Amino acid sequence: MKDFVTYGLIGDPVRHSFSPTVFNTFFEYYGENAAFITILIRKGEIPKLFDEYVDTLALGGFTCTMPQKEDIIPFLDELSDAARECQSVNVVSLRDGKRFGHTTDGLGNLRSFEATGRKAKDQKVVIYGVGGACKSIAQAYRAAGADVTILSRNPEKAEAVAKSLGGMKGGDSSKLKSYLPECTLYINGSPLGMKGSPDFEDFSFLDLLPKNASVYDCVYNPRETSLIKEARLRGLHTVDGLMMLLAQMGVLFETLTGITPDEKITEVALKKVSDILAGK
Repeated sequence: MKDFVTYGLIGDPVRHSFSPTVFNTFFEYYGENAAFITILIRKGEIPKLFDEYVDTLALGGFTCTMPQKEDIIPFLDELSDAARECQSVNVVSLRDGKRFGHTTDGLGNLRSFEATGRKAKDQKVVIYGVGGACKSIAQAYRAAGADVTILSRNPEKAEAVAKSLGGMKGGDSSKLKSYLPECTLYINGSPLGMKGSPDFEDFSFLDLLPKNASVYDCVYNPRETSLIKEARLRGLHTVDGLMMLLAQMGVLFETLTGITPDEKITEVALKKVSDILAGK
């Protein structure tokens, strides 16, 4: 039997994460001698991670959430091309004494969108928000051949992100309605609609989208956000945040272990997370 390996999620906070539920479901299914845990690493504590936890916990790699996605970079030996371009890392693999950083947020989003039968290529994408995974999502869609616009209530930040990635536009979210008539994929990358956060003030902007457009909400708690509900009422194609979460977990698992989770076990993990969200 292989030596036992631990994988973890680092960041602050981490206890709310569904990563252990999903990863440990995958490990059990594939008979891996491994476990996934959460590791509270506050801002400024990354040296502690490498000095104390890597050896003590027999870490084979870890995933990153805020505030560590950018802070981890100076401590790594190599970055994937996407991580270097985005200057954001959400997974680190530890191999042969080296630390390799990757970003998979965007790929998880793109894969879950394409799993619904639509292709990213030639989509006219509007991403609302610049926080969290938005930069990685924008990069993934642009690389797949989509036309991407990033909008934010902080237009300077949106423009800076767009400029850093190249080949896309960034601007003021107050001008959202002017972009929607030609938009074929609207992605909410903001916390609007998340449990405990403010919601959209109104949804009339959805009426401006073409009838065959898609609405993708990265928020997964609740699973059916107000945005998804309102989009469905209008007959628009929708993708919810839980689909992104599971697709992203699959990419993370593949990055860390080399195993691509099959559809059967992904459905099992999806049901487990759905039941937790529903309070079952």
